[in-house]
Amino acid sequence: MAFLVDVGEAQEKAREEARKLLKVLEERSLGDNFFDGDGIGLNPAFFAFFQTVGEEQEKAAKESKELLGIIEELGLGDKKFFGGDKVGLTDVVFGWIAGWLQPMEEAVGVKLLEPGSFPRLHLWTQNFKEVAVIKENLPDYDEMLAYFKSLRQMFMALAKS
Repeated sequence: MAFLVDVGEAQEKAREEARKLLKVLEERSLGDNFFDGDGIGLNPAFFAFFQTVGEEQEKAAKESKELLGIIEELGLGDKKFFGGDKVGLTDVVFGWIAGWLQPMEEAVGVKLLEPGSFPRLHLWTQNFKEVAVIKENLPDYDEMLAYFKSLRQMFMALAKS
């Protein structure tokens, strides 16, 4: 991972940005006053969105959008990448949003990361996917979509039984 972050001062700045972001996310998503007191993290909210239907899915989609808003506002701000002009550790941590979220949305049939609702985060996904080392290692979209559709069908079948 060292190849993604310069050494020295820039590396320490990236680490500090990651620490701050993780602290904010932890406080906001696990705090007593967030989501009506129900402690959730990023993955449970997005997994619930993917695994459920109806009212449960609507609630999970709402929570997921709130988390995307936190990531955009408090984490990304007006920067190209979370740490500034270069990809850093925090970008890699949230890289699944750029790579996995779109095929998940398509498999479910519900859009979470709308460009109009989250313009800076949407732009970040585009910028992130254009970084050479990321672009070269992104999974094939069609294969991911097929996988997520299959997984979604399995979850729906289990929910019916």
